[in-house]
Amino acid sequence: MYEELAVTASENERDALAEFFSEEGPLDCAQLFRQTIGEANYREFLLRQFDSGRHQFVQVTPSHQALVALRLQRLFTTNYDELIEAAYQKAGERLRVSASEAQFTAHRRTVDAHLVKLHGSIDQPDTIVLTRSDYARIRLERRAMLDHLRSELADAAFLFVGFSLSDPNFNTIHDDLRVVYGMNMPASYTVQGRRNTVKERYLRSLDVNTVWLNGWNELPDFLTRINVHSEAG
Repeated sequence: MYEELAVTASENERDALAEFFSEEGPLDCAQLFRQTIGEANYREFLLRQFDSGRHQFVQVTPSHQALVALRLQRLFTTNYDELIEAAYQKAGERLRVSASEAQFTAHRRTVDAHLVKLHGSIDQPDTIVLTRSDYARIRLERRAMLDHLRSELADAAFLFVGFSLSDPNFNTIHDDLRVVYGMNMPASYTVQGRRNTVKERYLRSLDVNTVWLNGWNELPDFLTRINVHSEAG
């Protein structure tokens, strides 16, 4: 984002931009970026960055295929891309997708696998959550989606894959539940691609167990080994 803004900025403003992007958080940087370039250019930026159809090298991976094979009923993601959807389609499996409150309400009681895209989907750019204003807005507009996440976190074990656990709205929900339920919270696990003892200590303080891989290329095998539906499970 900084690079795109810096191209058209004056020398003095480039220094101010560099300072802003180094000192402020990602939500604030996205807020400034969107306000500066305008809605039409912002929409094009989102499509250019996250529409996998524009990038031939972005394809469904063995990890996506192994995820489908788990036969999960509920999946939550903050990713905008449609690779999970493509993996289900490639496998010939049914999947309901909710990127808005209206879609979630319609699909909530589905018997099919249900992917809840908390931050929207790139095929519906108006649903994308990236700026500070977006985060504030969805706390009201996607209350049922967030309440469902809260309920699932309180009742079921979670496996976080490729998720940093740094999302503000998620952290508010997770922290509240830890305070209320304490040791009675269901176990949760995060898969990390590279061992980091400091990060592990931090995650342990959040009551999240860490599964360490020797690189993300091991993820498909890990997902296969925990799959109760496979011979390796």
